[in-house]
Amino acid sequence: MVVDSTGYRIPYWLTKMGAAEAEQVALAVQEGRLSDGPISRDFESNIAHALDVPFATAVPSGSAGLLLALLAVGVQPGDEVIVPAATWIATANAAHILGAKVVLADTLRDRPLIDPAAVLNLITSKTKAVIAVHLGGRAAPVADLMEIAEQKGIYVIEDACQALFSKNEDGFLGTLGHIGCFSLSVSKLINTGQGGVVVTGDEEIHNHMSRIKLNGVTSDGVTEVYHGPGFNFKYSDLKAAIGLVQLSSVADKVQRVTDVYRTYRDRLQFCETVSVCPINLEAGELPLWTEVEAKDVPKVQKFLLDNQVETRRFHTSLNHAPHLEQVGRKFPNSEQHANSILILPSGPSQPLSNVERTCDLINAI
Repeated sequence: MVVDSTGYRIPYWLTKMGAAEAEQVALAVQEGRLSDGPISRDFESNIAHALDVPFATAVPSGSAGLLLALLAVGVQPGDEVIVPAATWIATANAAHILGAKVVLADTLRDRPLIDPAAVLNLITSKTKAVIAVHLGGRAAPVADLMEIAEQKGIYVIEDACQALFSKNEDGFLGTLGHIGCFSLSVSKLINTGQGGVVVTGDEEIHNHMSRIKLNGVTSDGVTEVYHGPGFNFKYSDLKAAIGLVQLSSVADKVQRVTDVYRTYRDRLQFCETVSVCPINLEAGELPLWTEVEAKDVPKVQKFLLDNQVETRRFHTSLNHAPHLEQVGRKFPNSEQHANSILILPSGPSQPLSNVERTCDLINAI
């Protein structure tokens, strides 16, 4: 065992806030900007411009964004929503909470992304939407799904919670389907503690989401009008103040997570213990974190932890979630990804010295 004599532990994720964020939050407090107000509108406008999309709505979390998106396209009890088996369970929970049946689709063999052929075989008269998840910044095949959606009359919602500012040849991920959802939680490229953004190019959908966000109510200051079911999906100007600062330094964050990935890729290219999961940098994919495939993930994870390096396992395949009632179905590709992928120390504030030390340890196994 090679132990760091200082006792310093390398975290699997590292992001930071500083004096600039604190200053803007203090200013918002001094001005009484606390709830979902002008700073939130400014943040929405700035992030919509950065993503080259007409409409953006800030929400409390990426999970709340998924729920808002499904409400906006009319998902209700009895509907079916197709979700990849390899994703964070929030993707499926949003549909389940609305009373829809979650129908799991297996992923591609070489990438943990939803398989359009599997989706096509699962569509029924009850299918309302399919959720494409851009795991770790990889581009799910949205163009193929949009073609299927046009034929079948369903919606494509992009779960881009792990893919803010990641691209493919068609543009920014999250802006290619009917609605895209992003996360601003602590383990994301832009971090406001918790938070999210929902984007769309459809003005009617945007207006509908704006009403749902305020409990389905509009008001002219005199009379309230009830348009339908909704909930409190409001953001906070305090978080938006942080978001504006974080957004102003996004180029540096993009550069750092890219440098982290390149360092792992180059330093581990001859390693027999693990292989770095590919990210298409040339096409614009942004590696939120770096993942590796290993034949013996528990062994690698334990060795690194014994040497003060934290890692994280890939998401468990969703067919193991009892409440989704699909335990008996088989998803070989999703299961393989869950069993073989390990997330290495990453993040927009991760020192490259931490990455290099991690590489040295892996190469020493």
